[in-house]
Amino acid sequence: MRENRITVMNNEDGALFYYPDTKIVHHQLHRPIQDQPFREILNAGAELLEKHGAKKWLSDDRASYDNLPDESKAWAGTEWFPRMVKAGWRYWALVVPDTIEGRLFIKEFTDNYFDQGVWTMVFLNAEEALQWLENCDAS
Repeated sequence: MRENRITVMNNEDGALFYYPDTKIVHHQLHRPIQDQPFREILNAGAELLEKHGAKKWLSDDRASYDNLPDESKAWAGTEWFPRMVKAGWRYWALVVPDTIEGRLFIKEFTDNYFDQGVWTMVFLNAEEALQWLENCDAS
């Protein structure tokens, strides 16, 4: 994708990247993941956002679908999301799965986060999502 991309983590569950020039945090799921790997990727990304004053996040969830346990959904809404907003998260680009179930699952999050002030856009490929984030004003 971009030459200035730093790989923060990369394992069988997913990868986490950071783009220092544009201050974009980017996670990419490699397969449907469960509770602990989901939290590890999101927490590591939150640390990047906080450390670098980033405002933009790219979620490439094409390999995932609606298998996330209810406890993890609740954790994302009550712990991770408030942490992200407090750190200044403003723009979220999502690359969605091909399945209707996966897209409906992600819609729950996008609607809620948008209503709480995170500008959200959905894409079919990561390059378009990254371009949109690069053009967002994160002031």
